[in-house]
Amino acid sequence: MLNFVNPKSVSVPSKEERDEDYSLNLVLTRLRKFHRQYKKDGKGYPNLLVNRTNGLNLAIKIANETAQFVPIDESKSIEEQIENTIQDLPLYKRQIFEFYSWVSQNTAKKKAERTPLPDIDWNVETGLQEAS
Repeated sequence: MLNFVNPKSVSVPSKEERDEDYSLNLVLTRLRKFHRQYKKDGKGYPNLLVNRTNGLNLAIKIANETAQFVPIDESKSIEEQIENTIQDLPLYKRQIFEFYSWVSQNTAKKKAERTPLPDIDWNVETGLQEAS
């Protein structure tokens, strides 16, 4: 025998505050997990190291959407470059939040129904040009 609860008598728990810190932590958690796996096995899942026309890149992602690529110099330690990216990423907290907000608004929408990605200025004084 099941014990039922009337759906009208309960409510959805309040959502965690989705602010700049929240979105930054989403990205950092994913990168740290990838970094741990990469150090252990030389690869990680999901694979955030992708080849593009400019060579190897570290993908900065939220959900399955790529916010930015960080070029990786294959002649240097890839592990160290991932660590440097993790350390520098908090400088881009506002930009990550802007991207996260766009992803949240467009989740489960067909590509034709999505709002256009806003122009996000990723330039800050230190730049996220290279992780080395």
